Amino acid sequence: MIFMSAAKPHSTASVSVMSGRDFFVRLGSGANVFAILVMLAMQPAWAAVPVPQLVKDIHAGLGDNQIGSLTDVNGTLYFAVNDYHHGLELWRSNGTGVGTVLVKDIRPGALLGSSPETLVNVNGILYFTADDGAHGRELWRSDGTEVGTFLVKDVRTGSLLGSSPESLTNVNGVLFFTADDGTHGRELWRSDGTEAGTMLVRDIRLGSSIGSSPELLTNLNGTLFFVADDGTHGRELWKSDGTDVGTLLLKDIQPELMLGSTPSRFTIVNNELYFSADDGAAGQELWKSDGTEIGTVLVKDLWPGSGGSAPSWLTEVEGTLYFSANYSSEGAALWRSNGTGVGTILVKTFDPGGCGNCGIGTPDRLGPTQLTNVNGALYFTAFDEIHGRELWRSDGTAAGTHLVADINQGNGDSQMHGLTSVNGILYFTALDNLHGAELWRSDGSGTGTVMVKDFYPGIGGTAPSLLTHINGKLFFAADDGLIYGRELWVLSEIPLETWVSVVYKHSGKCQDVRGADGTPGADVIQWPCHGGDNQKLKLIDWGNDYYSLQYKHSGLCTDVNSASITAGEKVIQWPCHGGDNQLFSLELQGNGQYVFRYKHSGQCVDVFGANTVDGANVIQWPCHGGENQSFLLVP
Repeated sequence: MIFMSAAKPHSTASVSVMSGRDFFVRLGSGANVFAILVMLAMQPAWAAVPVPQLVKDIHAGLGDNQIGSLTDVNGTLYFAVNDYHHGLELWRSNGTGVGTVLVKDIRPGALLGSSPETLVNVNGILYFTADDGAHGRELWRSDGTEVGTFLVKDVRTGSLLGSSPESLTNVNGVLFFTADDGTHGRELWRSDGTEAGTMLVRDIRLGSSIGSSPELLTNLNGTLFFVADDGTHGRELWKSDGTDVGTLLLKDIQPELMLGSTPSRFTIVNNELYFSADDGAAGQELWKSDGTEIGTVLVKDLWPGSGGSAPSWLTEVEGTLYFSANYSSEGAALWRSNGTGVGTILVKTFDPGGCGNCGIGTPDRLGPTQLTNVNGALYFTAFDEIHGRELWRSDGTAAGTHLVADINQGNGDSQMHGLTSVNGILYFTALDNLHGAELWRSDGSGTGTVMVKDFYPGIGGTAPSLLTHINGKLFFAADDGLIYGRELWVLSEIPLETWVSVVYKHSGKCQDVRGADGTPGADVIQWPCHGGDNQKLKLIDWGNDYYSLQYKHSGLCTDVNSASITAGEKVIQWPCHGGDNQLFSLELQGNGQYVFRYKHSGQCVDVFGANTVDGANVIQWPCHGGENQSFLLVP
């Protein structure tokens, strides 16, 4: 289906296709518009291949830029990185090189930088902790601008150590965190983003310089749940509405010992909090709470008479809780629960040796881990004696729980981690028999579980990490080991092995060979889109993030004439040879638009003079980001 907005003649309108990309046309010629619409309507579905692209070489050359804390704030990526000019500071990115910038040099002149940590989004404002060298580590906020990035409050005044805020958590627009002001010890605080509105919620452990050390701060329907030690009951479950009087012990689950029940692994399912706790009788088992004392109950004693089944990796999938737990005679197992004892059932066991691999009240190291919800399907890693630890999936039944792929074939582990769902596809880091740790993807089938790219050929691997999903895109950090060192990458969908049209943003016209000429040396031009074979091109991947374009009508490739590095040299078609004057990098500009940068000259593909007339030559020109250098790839 195609939609076109109304616009005046000779203005630019946006035509949206089902791929979700923007297609720009110029409404000067009814025939031209009609041809474009017909071409789009006749095209097959978008057949894209996910291709990792470097977002920006922040620290030029090889080395570790200490990138971390990737955080989504309303579609913008914030992170900490060291460019080795400002130290480790706060940056933001829209996924393009030009849109990846330093937000503020919070600690100027310091090689170490301010080291931003614990980034969290609260109503479109980023909150984080940083050390500016004067106040110690304290609470900061940012709207993405330098002037809008500032210290919220010096909680521990007069100390170069700072209050070291931790566990920053958004509860319906209010920021909760823990901090040590030097008087009360580490306690619960809240903030509305102003100095006056940043305050201690309650001194839970009165008279102690240690504090109650709250942790596991979790928002459930506008109420904060957490674990704290008041010095009397041990570490137990608490809740708070943000006031002193409304901050209270929810239930003393283990009243006999001052150690408390040590609740852990908080997960919300159907407006109830599920967690693991030890009541002193059943051991570490599965509990739930509706926010009341009477409604805080043991769900089921999975391993009676033991130190507990040690539930872990609690994960919600379509209203059902899945988790890993030890099982007396069968060892590690996958379980599911609807919140009742009878509805908490064993799905499948994995460790045939029994629970010889776990201690009392601790998870079996061979059990299911990294449980991840991917569009209603549960993915996880598990161990068996034949395949080692590999990727599995489950529909909640024993029959529907199966190995997806034996990535590191044999009984060796693929060392999988970072399982992340993006648009219904699972992405993760793994290694196989031939490659080191690289980025992989899976659609849930064996044949659909493949390496995305071998960044660093051989057994070295690039060890992708910090996999983060933002607005349908996967961001991650990786070290290609060859050129860039450890940098920020984004996974873009590029239509390889698919005939596409190259459509220029400034004119809405297509890249074309003049007169549909099939001979070497014919000029590459722009022309109204008509869908002919001389406007259809295929991207060829030459490796190391370089591509060439091959025309369908001639089998020839786009080429900078005579391999010239002169600005303004025309682009022609020529027999494909993979030389540097045919190779270019694809640089994502946002909204699905790209720039081609030639390898031999560093210049960009350009329409001469930003001309909109039919037949204007395509040339190379110094990159400037204008609309005559920006285009869409339309299948």
